[in-house]
Amino acid sequence: MLQHLDQHATTFEMLTSYIYERLQRLLRVKHDIEDGFSWSFIYRADTDPDRTILDTEKVECNAKLGVALSVLSESFMPYIEEGSGTNIIQSIVYSCGSNIPRLDCKGFITVILEKDYEIISVASIRIHGNLLAEMPFVATVFAYRKKGMFARLLKIIESTLRHLNVELLVVPTVKQTKETWVRSFGFEPLDKRTENIIKGVNLMVCRGTEKLQKKIPKLT
Repeated sequence: MLQHLDQHATTFEMLTSYIYERLQRLLRVKHDIEDGFSWSFIYRADTDPDRTILDTEKVECNAKLGVALSVLSESFMPYIEEGSGTNIIQSIVYSCGSNIPRLDCKGFITVILEKDYEIISVASIRIHGNLLAEMPFVATVFAYRKKGMFARLLKIIESTLRHLNVELLVVPTVKQTKETWVRSFGFEPLDKRTENIIKGVNLMVCRGTEKLQKKIPKLT
């Protein structure tokens, strides 16, 4: 059974052992699916708690993170934290830690969807125990937009969270995209329970957004 740990836990070492073990099995593993697509969960190799990772795997992993950062940077204006000058998107992709909670991006995993070895859709997620996962940034390369690529990636993320027994997926949204999250992807405004949960969780704060939630069905 899952044991409840500190709600502020975001690093791999502080996740429940159940989630930790299964995440380790997912990291850096390429999963081939239909029509030439594949997906992977990747994490900055030089901070990965698995010290047995090969140098060639480190190079490939960090190269893919560089491409993922480019995909996100093409879709979002630079998100620079005013006080420190920190590039938040870059810190998320490279899972950079900080003693300042709002700047602490350790624990973020990058999920990528590839088509014939080209990264075409990207999402950043961070799992907070079995309570919830946050997904502050998602993007698809221009040539593949409006072709259902993110829907494919979201389905993979939700399936993975379900197998990890994570209850909720939380995203930030601006007014212009709220309807898409709700109508196309099944998100909804936060309920009171979720509002209470996130008070004890160090979620990434995105200026000018509101949060939406999606309940992850339990395995039957």
